[in-house]
Amino acid sequence: PAGPRPAQPLPLEAGPTANDLVKGLLDLKDQGNAALQTGDADRARDLYSRAILRLDEAKEAVAALQTSVLRATLFANRSQACLKLKRWTDALADAEASLAVQPDNPKAAHRRDVAKDALAAEESQRENGEALKHALLGKSTGNKRLSEGDFRAAVKEYSKGLDRLADLPLNDRVVGEVRTALYANRAEAQLRRKLWAEALSDADAALAFDAAHAKARYRRARALVEL
Repeated sequence: PAGPRPAQPLPLEAGPTANDLVKGLLDLKDQGNAALQTGDADRARDLYSRAILRLDEAKEAVAALQTSVLRATLFANRSQACLKLKRWTDALADAEASLAVQPDNPKAAHRRDVAKDALAAEESQRENGEALKHALLGKSTGNKRLSEGDFRAAVKEYSKGLDRLADLPLNDRVVGEVRTALYANRAEAQLRRKLWAEALSDADAALAFDAAHAKARYRRARALVEL
């Protein structure tokens, strides 16, 4: 008797076409755009990331030109999502990745510049915070030296504090208050050293920042009496 007939191989399922892959990528991009428009930057970033990953997997099936355009767009859009999330470093990296593929992409160029400005502002804030911390230390140490009767050392500490504030913005309220206090306190130290002209100069400097500063006004009057 004839043996069992050999099993027929199952027909191979056709894989997704290039058009299917592109459509799926575009769907993810559009979903990311929609999420970004509704303010859900986290979801938008996730959708763009999934699209970028899928694009890498499908790059052999998708035409090179389509791949380049999609890659530039996806990275530029994910850069925008990162900007919304204040993830400046990631936003910069994505914008630069977009520009590496499409150097004339205006959105990517703008987002790169925004990210760079934000990173520079953060660095400036860190530096300003350190300067303000050292200025406050100079004020505290100067007050201690003043109370101990070491007026020359007090002047030195107040001066150090003022030097720390030299590059900080003049219109910052907290910086202005510290700067005014340092000048007013140094005026007191100069009065105790009987350096009337120096005391007057420091009192005037304090009043230039706060015309109603009571201690600075009093110390200015005392200096004028002695001159």
